[in-house]
Amino acid sequence: MEVALSLPFLNSEMMFSLIYDNYEKDLKREIWLCHKNMDLSISEIENMPIRDRKYYIREHNKSVQIEKQRFNKKRK
Repeated sequence: MEVALSLPFLNSEMMFSLIYDNYEKDLKREIWLCHKNMDLSISEIENMPIRDRKYYIREHNKSVQIEKQRFNKKRK
């Protein structure tokens, strides 16, 4: 049976700046993807300090990478 793998959804190292042209669009995308992929409410994410959000994104992406490696090992 095929299993759908999760995907890393953001580069957690990207930091936002008010000088950045697409700041608002990218921030909204990050918030939406955190909500969608990590089952956090929008209000939880909006109230979360940026460093914490970046940490959770990084941890999510690490977890996805491990899941992907395990899946690939089983297929061999």
